[in-house]
Amino acid sequence: KVAKEIECLGQRWDALLKKAENRHKQLESILVVTQQFHETLEPLSEWLTATEKHLSNSEPIGTETSKLEDQISQHKMLQSDIEVRKKNVDRAISNGMELLKQTT
Repeated sequence: KVAKEIECLGQRWDALLKKAENRHKQLESILVVTQQFHETLEPLSEWLTATEKHLSNSEPIGTETSKLEDQISQHKMLQSDIEVRKKNVDRAISNGMELLKQTT
């Protein structure tokens, strides 16, 4: 009977160690994804806030040709910046989805 209990204890111990190791690997993996998510999200969120504020505070559309050309030029620069940031948005969404998948 003692031998059986020792064997059972050893098996339970090994199972516990394996579960603990698996949990550790899972936590480490999630940590990496979480860091990537926040490293992408925080600057993107700051940029979005600043850009939204800039657009809200834009001058009224001008009626003079030179003013309109200036506004169009500025808006083209904004459009370019928006397109450049798209990959960051996609990365943040992808990292967020991966994080959700790993934590639910």
